[in-house]
Amino acid sequence: MKLYTEMQVFVASFLGSPVAGGILMAHNARAVGAKRQAPRYLVITAAATAALLVIGYLLPPMKSGNYLAPLIVAWLTRLWFRKAQGDMIASHPEAARGSWWASLGIALLVIVCLFGLLILLDFVYPEA
Repeated sequence: MKLYTEMQVFVASFLGSPVAGGILMAHNARAVGAKRQAPRYLVITAAATAALLVIGYLLPPMKSGNYLAPLIVAWLTRLWFRKAQGDMIASHPEAARGSWWASLGIALLVIVCLFGLLILLDFVYPEA
């Protein structure tokens, strides 16, 4: 069994939005047998990502605070990971650590999908 660490979830959330961190957290839940919690992680992080996209759209362009948002969101995801899965990870010290390449790949895949979605929305609603 491979479990992703707090730092891997933080980096994935920073690079690929909360959804990337949620995917890693859902994997951890499935790996330890908490299969009912896995969809919850995905739904919460998808909702958080959607809220961030709306907030990002409403913020004025080119303000210095806009650049802090990904760091703050990743930090909040890290705190949530500690609360939700910290004990679970600590109770499985025999588990191997998940691959950094996989966590970075998931983050990259999520960000590519989000950019594709934003480009598609720009074609559908060009006046917005």
